[in-house]
Amino acid sequence: FRFHDPATGEVIDEIELPPSFGTGDPYISRAVLRDGRIYAAGGYGEGGDAAVFVVAFDLETGEPDWIHEDQSLGWSPVDTTLTFGSDGSTLVLGGPNAILALDAGTGGELWRSLELTGRDGLHVDGGVVVAWPEPRVNRGFDARTGEFLWEFDENTFPRYASDGTNFYVVVNDNELQARRLATGDLVWRADGPTVGIGAPAAVGIGGDLVYFVHETGPAAAFRLSSGQLVWSSTLEGISSGGGSPPLFTAGGRLILLQDETVKVYR
Repeated sequence: FRFHDPATGEVIDEIELPPSFGTGDPYISRAVLRDGRIYAAGGYGEGGDAAVFVVAFDLETGEPDWIHEDQSLGWSPVDTTLTFGSDGSTLVLGGPNAILALDAGTGGELWRSLELTGRDGLHVDGGVVVAWPEPRVNRGFDARTGEFLWEFDENTFPRYASDGTNFYVVVNDNELQARRLATGDLVWRADGPTVGIGAPAAVGIGGDLVYFVHETGPAAAFRLSSGQLVWSSTLEGISSGGGSPPLFTAGGRLILLQDETVKVYR
């Protein structure tokens, strides 16, 4: 890992995997910065010796606080997702054939499901893991125990945003739904702008608004509390074919990442 000065881009520090760790040139495919640590997922080895690992590095010392290794999952680390619960206590690792939940403090295994895929559509918030195990199926699980909580069947795609109480998901290309994290119950639904052929729309939250942005340019903002439409527009500079862009919000601006470019809208 290399740390860069945000003002100059200069490299100011580096952290490396322990030299004795793993076999077959270990590498890292996912990383999350949280609460004074870097949590990284990767793998090493080949064939029957292949393993997936998660390592937690202390930011101050660069030393690993804990390492969790697993040779039973049979994943390619490239297919791995890594995400946190909102309270920072649970780290959830998803792959093509399983979900693995770890205690973020110790690296100990909390639970695993070998019946679910977590490579696509894994989202954790409000103590709930939202998973998209197959088309049209959305399921919720307790993040600390793995207990099944709820399921609903809608024509969704795994693009979620959440605020700790509700999660927001696009249905049938241009309908936005708000649902309770705890129960999966519908809170409100609202029609978004008409979209063309392409990847499903991206969803993001900023302030009291939830945003809908499609790769062909149609975008809209809705009230989190009610689903009331605040504005609808076609954003300039969005190029079709690259997938609906990851979106962020900061300082009253909508920030999109697409085609190796950062695009900022008021």
